[in-house]
Amino acid sequence: MGGRAPPLWALSPSFYFLKNVYVPPPLGPGKVQGQSLSRVRSAALSGVDGVCVEIEVRISSQLPRIDIVGLPEAAVRESAARVRAAISTIGEKFPDRRITVNLAPAGLKKSGAGLDLPIAVGILAAAGAIDHRALEHCAFMAELALDGRLRPMRGTLALVIATRDDGCTSAFVAEENAAEAAVAPDIAIHGAKDLGLILAHLRGTSSIEVRKSPDFEDRVPSTHCLSDVRGQQAAKRALEVAAAGGRTRCCSAGLPVRARRCSRAGSRDCFLPCNSMKPSMSLEFTAPLVS
Repeated sequence: MGGRAPPLWALSPSFYFLKNVYVPPPLGPGKVQGQSLSRVRSAALSGVDGVCVEIEVRISSQLPRIDIVGLPEAAVRESAARVRAAISTIGEKFPDRRITVNLAPAGLKKSGAGLDLPIAVGILAAAGAIDHRALEHCAFMAELALDGRLRPMRGTLALVIATRDDGCTSAFVAEENAAEAAVAPDIAIHGAKDLGLILAHLRGTSSIEVRKSPDFEDRVPSTHCLSDVRGQQAAKRALEVAAAGGRTRCCSAGLPVRARRCSRAGSRDCFLPCNSMKPSMSLEFTAPLVS
């Protein structure tokens, strides 16, 4: 009697369940309360051609979850588990809030595991672990292992050409794909072994060397020509099919001696105009062969 009455909110039945309500941690200094957004550039294969893809990552103060939208196929949807494990393995903190990953354009189906690296970089940038200015004019494409290693992927040359045409000046790929990607001119190729090296490069604590483009000017043209071989139409046709499929030769011990001579004389230069093609045209024909 005479004591102070408890507040009305304390009498509500829901008050006793407030202790079980999830309260997200603070976003940290320099962050707008509620959400954070980052954009990373990459590319995906559409047939044998590369198409530019923009990865948008939004982190909001909601229950922890990862949503990947934008017509992702199974390998892209599964990247959430690979990215989470890779970021944790290299010693970075994975955000324990709602993460929404949008793959634009939304009307294009995204396939393959090459979007693992840009998704991981986008999550770290949205969380404040990477400066957004370091991602300008950069493209990322590689598959991530659970321990943070970068695994090679197919079609790297076509993807690098697509990002270069979209305005990117540098691209980060797996070390095994660096030699293939360096064929594309007017773009700096950085080959890395793991995600940690790329983060150190973007933070400025270390540097990844630019892979030097191969020099094709000193290439010696072939002196053989199929026109020097009389007859052997079946063997000539086999060489044409082999060259169209990216094979340099088609030689079998079961062929007659004259047919084997045809295969020795018939290098690809004699019926594919490699020496007379412009570099841009040569890349257009080369990219599908390595996709």
